[in-house]
Amino acid sequence: MTAGAGVGVHAYFYQDYNDEVNDESKPLENEVPEEKLQNSVELDDDEFTVVLSKEYEHPMNKLPWFWQWLYKLKRVVYLSCLFVPCASVSFAAYVTNLKSLKDYSLDLLVRTIEKAGCTFQKYGQWVSNRPDMFPQYLVDAMKKLCSHAPIHSAALTRAAFKESFGVEIEDIFEEFDLTPVASGTVAQVYRAKLKPEYALEDGTVRVAVKVRHPNVMQETFFDVDILYHFLNLGSYFSPACSVPFDRKQFVTLLQKQVDLTCEAVNLDKFQNNFASETQDGGLAFPSFSREILSPSVLVEGWAQGKVLEEFFDAGKEAIQDTVGTIENLTNDLDGQITEARKDMATTIFDTAMKMFLRDNLVHGDLHGGNVMYNTETDSMTVIDAGITCALDDVDSSDNFVKFLHAMCTAKSEELSASLLSMADVPASLDREQFDTDIRDAINMFMDADTQKAKAGDGPVPVGDITAEMFRTLQRHGVYLHGDVTALLMSIAMLEGLLEQLDPEFDMMKEAIPYIVRYKFDAVAEAAGDGRSGSGMLFRVLSAIGII
Repeated sequence: MTAGAGVGVHAYFYQDYNDEVNDESKPLENEVPEEKLQNSVELDDDEFTVVLSKEYEHPMNKLPWFWQWLYKLKRVVYLSCLFVPCASVSFAAYVTNLKSLKDYSLDLLVRTIEKAGCTFQKYGQWVSNRPDMFPQYLVDAMKKLCSHAPIHSAALTRAAFKESFGVEIEDIFEEFDLTPVASGTVAQVYRAKLKPEYALEDGTVRVAVKVRHPNVMQETFFDVDILYHFLNLGSYFSPACSVPFDRKQFVTLLQKQVDLTCEAVNLDKFQNNFASETQDGGLAFPSFSREILSPSVLVEGWAQGKVLEEFFDAGKEAIQDTVGTIENLTNDLDGQITEARKDMATTIFDTAMKMFLRDNLVHGDLHGGNVMYNTETDSMTVIDAGITCALDDVDSSDNFVKFLHAMCTAKSEELSASLLSMADVPASLDREQFDTDIRDAINMFMDADTQKAKAGDGPVPVGDITAEMFRTLQRHGVYLHGDVTALLMSIAMLEGLLEQLDPEFDMMKEAIPYIVRYKFDAVAEAAGDGRSGSGMLFRVLSAIGII
């Protein structure tokens, strides 16, 4: 069963958070303290440029080895107990084929993943964006994880402020609604109003306050290892579970997002990279406070709108505000909704390709719960920039571009060579057989002559090709570098989002102009010397402004 292989086994019982959430929302009246906030990060421009270059070390690595092992043992026991009962329910549903039992097992799966913690929730989110790789019923179930994760108590939020800044919430905010408006895998978000003294640089006082869940640090210390082994086991049953990458690098990548200071740095870079595009109606990124900032607290400008996942089923309810209240939706409204979703897909793809090819800084969690759409201004804002991906050096960047170009043009030999250039290759690799298997992976879904999908007139199924390549890599013992794997997973996330907005969007076709525009030298090298064949064609088309 794909659900069992893709997500692992599931659980039956829960681990409660410490306290109930305080639902009060009231003005706050304490005076602003004269002293500077204690323990605040408040990085200046120069410091912001170097934070991400520092090697991340998980805080729990500083504990004595015996405490680390005790915690790991505790976690293994807990997760084992969590998984076994629900796995039994899933197996019973599979054997009996009873719809009621299947529905119950899916609901149990979602609630179990929520209790399993941050790492498992992240994988569930990825599944929710891959309708091409997983059954639709599983995709629909996992969508619940994109914006509705378990919440922690108001008391723990207050404790985070006290520990981070040495002050109470009332010292910083005029208003603070202690009922979270959303909860993600790493943190939950509150609506608040800053005191004028703490307004953001652009004068904003209406803000979203992100506070890290207290259990995240413990969960991200060991759970990625567990998930990695589960997926390796699942890969024997489903190619969608293949994970041909270096585990240590990938663990570090995921763990780094739990430091909200890193997310602030990411936001700063994205704002600088897309300043002109934002003015022209492209994706925007929220402003943030450099003063009220710590590893567990981040204050951002409030992003107006609704998350894109509300548009995936039909989008009619979410878009009615832009066309007026209509009791009976007509075909004309359906057309407007479809066109709006197509425009969203185009804008998101344009931003993503510039991240990949122009800036080498990619939002690594671009799913429907992390993009807000404002119906009044017809604009979108990207939130939750905790995960970013970047290639380590120029050679990696050039090789990755050659990989993308080979994928888009169905050139299996170039694809094989570029993959091996970005991976740890065993000495025993049978290169001839590897090349053959990569060619078969392409030919299975794509016509190499026409560079179109074999099945019908739709877009080339990038996800299916990638899954087949992953199977080939794992079968031959080839492991991609961590930075490359992160980008491939980001592409998978992006394709899932685009497919849900516009099923006809062809990533392969649309990517070629961006590849040539931003990485012409690498493309020309892949095509030859740039003076003949494809290289000359790209140069001519670029010169006359077609691409």
